[in-house]
Parts: sequence; C-alpha cells; structure tokens
Amino acid sequence: MGAGAGAGAGAGTSEALRTDLFILPNPVADLTQLRYTVATPGRTRLEVSDASGKRLEVLEEAVREVGSYTHDWNTTDLAPGTYHCTLYLNDSVVVKKAVKVAR
Repeated sequence: MGAGAGAGAGAGTSEALRTDLFILPNPVADLTQLRYTVATPGRTRLEVSDASGKRLEVLEEAVREVGSYTHDWNTTDLAPGTYHCTLYLNDSVVVKKAVKVAR
C-alpha cells in the first residue's frame, strides 16, 4: 500500500476521503479506466511501468483539488503481461497492478 494521505483526518469529521487508485476493468483488454481519488490538493502524476519497474509512460500530470477523477487508458500498444500504475500525489504514492490480457 502507498503512504497514507488520508491518515490525518480527525475523528468525527465527515472527510473520510483517502487518496486511492482503481483500475476498471482489470484484467485489461484494450481500454480501461483509471479512477483515482485525491484526498489533499496538490500535484498529481499517473504513470505506467512494466513488471521490472521501468517507466513506460506518463499518462497525466495535473494540479488537482480534493475529489475523484478518471483517466481513460488505451493499452492497445502494450503486450500481454503485468504492469504497474502509479499515482503520485505530493509525497504520497499509490501503486496498483494491471494485468493486460490478449484479445
């Protein structure tokens, strides 16, 4: 798991928002959606690396407010295998595994 950006929320607050990343659907065929939540405002970066950790592509870089966002990810140029999608938010990192399958 990544470093917790939402760990500092005080008890009794309605802000249980946590920085997180979801890959839907996963396993991935040709197109999937990266859905992510930003718990604290800041600079975000979404990137994809192969199973060995080599960065393949930066999908998105932006300054985001607190909220939920989506990024459509076209994987047609990727070979079947395991990939890591990483969401960077300020000093927090969330990594999720995506499995690309042959069609």
